[in-house]
Amino acid sequence: MAILKVGKKITARKDQHADTIAATPVYGVIKYVINGAKTNDGALVSNNYVNDQDAVSLAEGMIFDLKHAPYGIDEKTRWALHLKHSFSPDEQVTPELAHQIGVELAEAITDGDYKYVIATHVDRHHIHNHIVICMAGQLPPHKHMRLHKTAIQQWRSISDELCKEYGLSVLEPSKTQPEQYAKTFEELYAELKGVGKKQALRAMIDEAVITSQSYDEFVDALQERGISVAVRGNNLVYTNLATGMKVRSSKLGYAYTPPAIMSRIQGQILGWVSINETLIKSQSTNTITFYLPKSKRQLLMSVPREQLIQSNKTYHIFFAEDAQIVLKDRRGRYVKTINKQDLYQYFGDKTLTAIQQIAHSNRGNRQHVVMGRSEAHNRYLRYQAMRIDQLNDRIDQLMSVRQTMQQGISIDTRITQLNNDIKTLQREMRAGLTALIDAEHNNDYETRAQVQAQLEQLEQDLTSTQQQLQELQRFTQREQEQQRTRKHPRR
Repeated sequence: MAILKVGKKITARKDQHADTIAATPVYGVIKYVINGAKTNDGALVSNNYVNDQDAVSLAEGMIFDLKHAPYGIDEKTRWALHLKHSFSPDEQVTPELAHQIGVELAEAITDGDYKYVIATHVDRHHIHNHIVICMAGQLPPHKHMRLHKTAIQQWRSISDELCKEYGLSVLEPSKTQPEQYAKTFEELYAELKGVGKKQALRAMIDEAVITSQSYDEFVDALQERGISVAVRGNNLVYTNLATGMKVRSSKLGYAYTPPAIMSRIQGQILGWVSINETLIKSQSTNTITFYLPKSKRQLLMSVPREQLIQSNKTYHIFFAEDAQIVLKDRRGRYVKTINKQDLYQYFGDKTLTAIQQIAHSNRGNRQHVVMGRSEAHNRYLRYQAMRIDQLNDRIDQLMSVRQTMQQGISIDTRITQLNNDIKTLQREMRAGLTALIDAEHNNDYETRAQVQAQLEQLEQDLTSTQQQLQELQRFTQREQEQQRTRKHPRR
């Protein structure tokens, strides 16, 4: 059984200049797919236009066709098509057979009119092909390929036929239920609880995971299925774009949380740390290099993009349990190698106390009235001020309850959401405070001002969220006390 999907569009970024072959997007993707460590030292790489298996030569051939296309190359040009052809881990398929099927699929798609490169990767828990097809034709006038909306379905049908021809299984189309089909009480009850929809979501996530090699590819794969993904604290939030229904990963099970998803994509158990974007030193197509926190910007570590999840201004970095992290100095020279546990010392939780100090609420710090005509008058004014404060508190509570009711959720659910939002803000503040400390060590005033502005906004958001939580908790407590009073009235 093989699954075929279209990868991210291969186009030029705004900050990318194609002055050299190595700077073009088509070179970057070809260099990645023909990586010898993934393709048995290049034995599982094929193309239909040159004898060389060098990324520069392969890219040059495609760039020639693109430059001679009717409109040449501009910022909006789609350079190549990237297909990912994945075989089930349960399928008894050899790398050589998977590669042969991929070559025949590429030939059927291009029909000799377009240049292609195919590479079979064997470094993951499932064998998969990467097929890169130039969007400009090989022969004059080198017209661009036009993709019909049913093209991917047609290519999947070709893939299924090839699998059948070589004795492999295929995905059977789902059978639609007849209109007169009567659902059981258990099925209706499951739908009312959302279990049926959650199970369908789990199935889509499982399919996206098996065909992805990085978090970005995972997001794109779900986007194609009408599902968006966002990081919220220790959770991923999956949103059905058609209905707007949101489901936290904690509601789907541990296998759908950020560390579990990344572990499944990487094929091994992972741990993670968080780092603020201000500690980025440089970026390339495949990696991001960070200053190591608490090293006074003297130590650097480079992280492959497939090990990263970005959430606003925070990057979550995932490492294997037995990872060996290479640290370099500012000039890029090797310093030492550390393990994941040693890495944690640079990402300590000592900032948590600072967060709690920053996130204090001013509620309760009442200004005493001292402008009365006498001490008795002052006591009266203070009492009235206290009553007004209590009334304002009650109004805030009722407003929070009203907003919750308008959202169509229970107060208990809203309290859980606010607790999760607080965890998210605290995580971002930890990363921000780490960056702030690092900037202070290096007398980097520009970065310090930038991070402080971020922290001030986070502080406001955290204080507001905590206040909403307190208001709902007070309302809940008040309601419980009133219920107890009604059950056990005073005699």
